[in-house]
Amino acid sequence: MDTAGEPQIDTIAEESPDDRDVAPLTPPDPTYPSIWQSFGILLIFLLCTVAAVPIMLVMGQIDADFGMLLFYSAAGSLAFVIVDSIRKRKLGKSTYSFRFDSLKTVPPLVIASVALLFGVIGPLISLIPMPSEVGEGFAEMIGQRSPAMFITLVIAAPILEELLFRGIMLDGLLKRYRPLTAILVSSIIFGLAHLNPWQFVTAFCMGCFAGWVYYRTHSIGPCILIHATINLCAYSLQVLFNGTNVADQSQAVPGGWGAFLVFPAMCLMVIFVSVLYLRQEFNRVELAKVDKLEDQPFG
Repeated sequence: MDTAGEPQIDTIAEESPDDRDVAPLTPPDPTYPSIWQSFGILLIFLLCTVAAVPIMLVMGQIDADFGMLLFYSAAGSLAFVIVDSIRKRKLGKSTYSFRFDSLKTVPPLVIASVALLFGVIGPLISLIPMPSEVGEGFAEMIGQRSPAMFITLVIAAPILEELLFRGIMLDGLLKRYRPLTAILVSSIIFGLAHLNPWQFVTAFCMGCFAGWVYYRTHSIGPCILIHATINLCAYSLQVLFNGTNVADQSQAVPGGWGAFLVFPAMCLMVIFVSVLYLRQEFNRVELAKVDKLEDQPFG
């Protein structure tokens, strides 16, 4: 049949979903480290510590305290350089903030750190039996009055450890896991890095507090302040008491152990009030940042 004179009807096929223009999904930003990679960071830190032992052995023959400073600085710096290079390769960048958004947070950070040491860390450590040889070793190491030991404990350790365990490890974990999980994991690994149960308690408790502060500020500066305050207090006590366990001094206090047990409760109250104030100040700073962004003109 001749259909030349009939109008042609174009058949339009229904477009399948696969043929439609679909906006490509934006891949999630890469993160580093995961929990398992965090244990890898711990291994790197321990291997760097072992690699730096010859520095301590050689320099220790000249000046033991200066040898300890060089040993720790070399181990911590090497670990940070290696892990930071891995972070740069995986993320394409590696930046750190040391800012204090509000100087009003400095006094409560210091006060809470001191209360944490005396009200929580000290009593918990006293529950773990410590052989006399270990106690004497800690006293000999920490109780030195040299400038080199002061720099090691109060300056080098806070900066290098906070860069590694909060600036890299916790920062990456917070981008991948819930805040509580990230803070606990980083604090446990930080404690394990110290290789003994007494310093594990100190590092874990300090890591939880510093971890919460980093979660709220995303700045290493306040974390370094917390770390330096706790180390300075521990160093000062060892120097003042010539390495004697501070808990033993409770017997010389009126009321003996009864008064000593009340003291942690008082410190916990101080920590609670300090954290409430810090939380309020952190919230105020965040609201101020939001208001500043809203006030900026568009275009």
